[in-house]
Amino acid sequence: MFPFGWQEVAVDGQEVVYKDVIEPLESVSLTIYPSQKESITEYGDVDQVASSLISRVLAAPGQETKVLKAKAKEQDGKT
Repeated sequence: MFPFGWQEVAVDGQEVVYKDVIEPLESVSLTIYPSQKESITEYGDVDQVASSLISRVLAAPGQETKVLKAKAKEQDGKT
């Protein structure tokens, strides 16, 4: 699922890229890295994963963060 007004575009080296057709500087991309883990649950529970992601990847160093809500979704037997 993705927001209205976004469309998928092909970019070399990325699994998937979506760009906002209204605000062309806004985009999101997905890169998949290999892992020895069998399941995402091996990284911790959903709250731990969300907190780690926001503090280590999404926020600037030293920026205060707070996860308001996190939930896991299962589809086709995968979390």
